[in-house]
Amino acid sequence: MKKFRIILGFIISAVLVWWSVRGVDWNDFLNALKRISLVRISLIVVITMAVVFIRTYRWKLLLRDILPASFKHCFNYSNIGFLANSVLPARAGEVIRPVLFAQKTGTSKITILTTVILERFFDILAMLIFLLYAFLVVEAPAWVKRGGIILISLSLLFLLFFFFISRKKTIKIPFLDRATFIPARIRESIAGKVSNFHKGLTVFNSWRYFFSIMFLSVSVWAIYILTCYVIISSYDFPINLIDASIVCMVFISLSIMIPSSPGYFGPYQMACILALGLYGVAKSDALAISLLIQIPVFLINIIVGTISLTWEGASITSLDISSKNKDKALS
Repeated sequence: MKKFRIILGFIISAVLVWWSVRGVDWNDFLNALKRISLVRISLIVVITMAVVFIRTYRWKLLLRDILPASFKHCFNYSNIGFLANSVLPARAGEVIRPVLFAQKTGTSKITILTTVILERFFDILAMLIFLLYAFLVVEAPAWVKRGGIILISLSLLFLLFFFFISRKKTIKIPFLDRATFIPARIRESIAGKVSNFHKGLTVFNSWRYFFSIMFLSVSVWAIYILTCYVIISSYDFPINLIDASIVCMVFISLSIMIPSSPGYFGPYQMACILALGLYGVAKSDALAISLLIQIPVFLINIIVGTISLTWEGASITSLDISSKNKDKALS
């Protein structure tokens, strides 16, 4: 199943890359690239690093009632996760980061994985705020509206579920004690994993805590939108630059949920072309903009992630090993 997912991701990326470059005027594309100054690229680098620090602080805050993690370790393992997502398929970094971090700190892997899942959940909640705004300012395609409605509905259901579960002192699976046909060792293992999952939900025990994480998540996405603005504003398009930047980032955030190759090449380009196409931006310009937004972030993830990996005394090989054995590592 894993191999099928990886192959499917590469196929989807290849198809979307083909669609993105099909019919592009390459002279216009190259001219669009040349219009971006090194100053703006440098600004993208600074903005991206700001996001890294905010994300690190947010994760440290999610971990505060679980273990006294240092900012240094949170910073390094966040970067290692982004590095893994950039060079390995199937978003392997989402599991590699908590596994390696749990091994480093001697904490439950399931508990740390829960905090990473919550990070993505808060990212979705924050993105939905901008998605709702995007629905107000542009006539989005039907598939975007349907996807947005489904995402909003699921997010609200999960939010209620997390709040409900977090209020309980302990979680028990009703049928587990009665399922005597399941070996006791397996039942104890399942109960332990559920308990460790519950320990990772402390953010929902306090409204102040919850809104602090939510504020940081909205800030992250606002900065992501700023990266779009920095690039799009380099051109003299007769459009509302703030609205276009928001819509562009919303489309990108939805597109990277699609299975793809490492780095999200293909879905990223499709998203920018579709989003900016709503404002009449030519495909050649939109393709150039997509790469100008994506590649600096992609390279930073690799460079900073490699530095963090070395800082923690690990190597690229350890990422590949963790990726191949991630299911076993969580057991």
